[in-house]
Amino acid sequence: MFRLALVVSALASLVCGAAEIGDKLPVLDLKYQLNGPVKFPIETKKDNPDAEKRLLLLEFFGSYWPGSTDMVMILNGLQERYAPQGLKVLAISGEPAKSFEEFAGKHPEIKFTLARDPDYLVSRQTIPGDILLPVAVIANGTGKIVWAGDAGEVPDALTSIYGGTYDESARRKIMPLYSALSAAVRTGSVNEVASVTERMLDLEPTNLAAIQARLFVHESNAELDKGWKFLQRHRERNPKEPLWYALSVSYGARNAEYAAGGVECAQDFLKRFPQAGAEEVTSMAWDLVNGYAYSLPALEAVRTLMKQAPQDSWRAEAVRALLGYRECNLEAAKKHQDNAVKLASAAQVNTAQLEGLRQVAAFFAGLR
Repeated sequence: MFRLALVVSALASLVCGAAEIGDKLPVLDLKYQLNGPVKFPIETKKDNPDAEKRLLLLEFFGSYWPGSTDMVMILNGLQERYAPQGLKVLAISGEPAKSFEEFAGKHPEIKFTLARDPDYLVSRQTIPGDILLPVAVIANGTGKIVWAGDAGEVPDALTSIYGGTYDESARRKIMPLYSALSAAVRTGSVNEVASVTERMLDLEPTNLAAIQARLFVHESNAELDKGWKFLQRHRERNPKEPLWYALSVSYGARNAEYAAGGVECAQDFLKRFPQAGAEEVTSMAWDLVNGYAYSLPALEAVRTLMKQAPQDSWRAEAVRALLGYRECNLEAAKKHQDNAVKLASAAQVNTAQLEGLRQVAAFFAGLR
């Protein structure tokens, strides 16, 4: 999850709960909209020795959140990737029925379970502390909550849990800091946010909520140089963490004065992570081809990244199409664009996500 919704995370509604990591899940009294009800029996280890290995991911969101469309793509991917290990994905919103049903109707491609939580009753019992929506909770087959945090952290959390590297004790220590972070963001104090985020990053060097909050306060206060230096300091501290390279590229795409530095980070990423995953390379290439349109080194980095991207991904094909248009290779661009639309339609993805690509295509068609 490299593409960040900074402003949204800072302005989203707060949901305050009483649960903590280690507590039991409440009864999931929900109104199921798609693919429900979720089948996730709660068992003891005596009844099922593998109960702790089964996981239920609950993501609490609102369809009004601009990132909700990306959320659908991400959760579909997680459901598909971890289904063999027994993962169940459940997305929950407490919004009014009308807007919720409209959201469900726009996304027939949803493969996970979608449910509504009237008056946020389940949400208030489940979400630990004071965390900004969208937020996620992971429970195991015994009903124990084993992880909670910003929704953007979920892919990394699942990787660590299934990979056997997850540190539950460190996560318990960081949870109270979410409340402190929320309070600091509400005050608008850069110093307070910086203090809390550094404490969080000492415990978890890639904590997305801390990073989002820090970048938000720097960018919203026109402290762009401080935001860039923050990213580079932590990238140098954590050279084996791909996230810091991707965040630097994204920062350069948003703030043109750091574009050259962003391209350098992309080039360094390519050297350090030649076997990076498809989602990582596609997301970085997307930022480069959109935010660095007139940089030859950036386009060269995109070409290299796309060699590692899949051929059957509509998003990767959209990147290849945009690259073709940027390089005025209109024949190749049109071929990749048509394939992106075909793949998106086959996957039942809302093709409105390709509108930017259509606008670029229309521009170049007008020049012919």
